[in-house]
Amino acid sequence: MHIRNAPSTTDLYTRVGLLGFVAGLRSQLPLFLLAGAAIAHEAGASALAGGAVGAVAAGAGSVAGNRFRVTLLRLARLPDNVGAIVEDATALGLGWFAALRRGSA
Repeated sequence: MHIRNAPSTTDLYTRVGLLGFVAGLRSQLPLFLLAGAAIAHEAGASALAGGAVGAVAAGAGSVAGNRFRVTLLRLARLPDNVGAIVEDATALGLGWFAALRRGSA
């Protein structure tokens, strides 16, 4: 009879983190695709090409942002919650700033 060892806490965190990352990418992908298509259409370019660029940007940004946050939190020895709050605040602030600039143009 073979008894299977229970996964360690680190294994569980790694699996949950990976699932969270994939879920985040799945939620960002359609939004970036639509935003890229809308921006390209407004500029008179192909909406299809703009959507493709938006989708690639979502993937690249998700991978780069995740690796940056994990590395920064590990170096600073801060909990993941702090990184999540800072990441969300930065995204909201940049979006707000972009909307203000767009409104004044």
